[in-house]
Amino acid sequence: MRNRPLPIMVLILAVLVLSGRCHRGPSAAGAGSGRPPAAPADRSVRGGQDEAAPPPLAPGRFAEIVVLDFEDRAPWPDFLTGMETAGYFALELASVFKGRISRWTEGDGDVAERERAVVLKGSAALTKQMRKALRRRDPPIDGPFRTAGGGLLEQSVYTLALSVTVAAAGEVLLEREFKETRVYEDLEKSPDFALYELLDRVKAELFPALFGRPLRGP
Repeated sequence: MRNRPLPIMVLILAVLVLSGRCHRGPSAAGAGSGRPPAAPADRSVRGGQDEAAPPPLAPGRFAEIVVLDFEDRAPWPDFLTGMETAGYFALELASVFKGRISRWTEGDGDVAERERAVVLKGSAALTKQMRKALRRRDPPIDGPFRTAGGGLLEQSVYTLALSVTVAAAGEVLLEREFKETRVYEDLEKSPDFALYELLDRVKAELFPALFGRPLRGP
C-alpha cells in the first residue's frame, strides 16, 4: 500500500501551532510568577553637578587689592565715614590676604594697568538717632509709661548702610548690600566707635564670601 502525502492544509496548521507555542513560552513563564517583566536597566551616564565657582579672592588669583575710599552718603561734620571704612577694610584685609594692599583716595581707572589687581570699593552711610525706651530693671506701675525708677531711658541708635563692590578688569566679581544697627545706652558714644563695631559684623559675612573660608575668631 503506497503512502499518500499529507494534505497541504494539515502541514500549515502544524507549523502555526508550533510557532504559537514558541512565542507564548516566555510570557507564560512571567505570568506564572505573578511579577511583571523587569524593566531594562538604565545604563546611561549622568553628568555630575557643576563645581562651585571659586571665590573672588581665591588664593593665588590676585596679587594686589586696591581699596578705594567709600562714597559717603551721610556725611558727618567732623567724621569721614567713607575714608574710615576704607581704612578699616585695608587693615583687616592685610591680615588674611598674602598679596599687597593699596589705599587709593579716588578713581580706579589705572587699576586695569596693574598686574593681577582687584578693586574693593562702595558706599557707606552711618546715621544716628535718639530714641526713648522703658528701663528694663524698673517694671511699669499703673500704666506703660509710669515706672518706679523714674521713667524712660534715652538711647542712641547707630545704623550703617553699606554697599560693597569687588571688581577686576572691568568685571564685577561681587556685589553686596549690608545694613547693621547697634543700640547704645551711652548717649555720648562716638561715631567712630560705632562704625568699627558695625563693620566687624559686616566683615564676619563679607570676608568668607570673598575668600571662601570662615574667619578665625579674634
